Amino acid sequence: MNSLTMKRSRIVGNIQQAGRDIYNFPERSQNPDVKYEVTPLWRSPITQAILTWISFFTGLGSLGAFGKVVGDVFQNLNAGKAHTQNMFLYLIVFAVLFIVFAGAFSLRRIAKNETRHPIGFNNLAINGEGNRLTLEKIRDTCPCGGKLKYINAPVEWIDHDRDGRKTREITKRHPSLVCNRNPDHSYSVDIAENKKQ
Repeated sequence: MNSLTMKRSRIVGNIQQAGRDIYNFPERSQNPDVKYEVTPLWRSPITQAILTWISFFTGLGSLGAFGKVVGDVFQNLNAGKAHTQNMFLYLIVFAVLFIVFAGAFSLRRIAKNETRHPIGFNNLAINGEGNRLTLEKIRDTCPCGGKLKYINAPVEWIDHDRDGRKTREITKRHPSLVCNRNPDHSYSVDIAENKKQ
């Protein structure tokens, strides 16, 4: 620790002087870096190629089912009859195929980009390293002694005040290790740390 007195202020901390009149005050990070342990629990046989084909076929199927629903609606309107049995069946098929399509497309993006994302409970994560899905568990403790949770922590938000009621709209989240003992101890995790160049 050094101190420096300048005209009307006194600065105490890490100080480096370069030359005569140039001063550099290096910032120290509030939280030390945390080394965490990643344990693979299950290596899936599902690859990026398989997810691409699943996305393709379920996308086509959901479009076909949606076309049938729209066709039945117009047919019922023209005939003046309410034959809704087939329409509801196609609607259910469309919903199921669309959910599978959305899930496969999201997992394909993880495998393609080789990134790790928290699942949301028990410190589990899904990783696309090597263009193959792997279920992992993150283990570590905070330097303060608390346990770290691997979650999508909010990093940007907008506070709204409507009629005296305060609400917060979260605009951005980032995978982070957050201490359960002290929530101020939060460590950002690079989602693409194992990506092959």
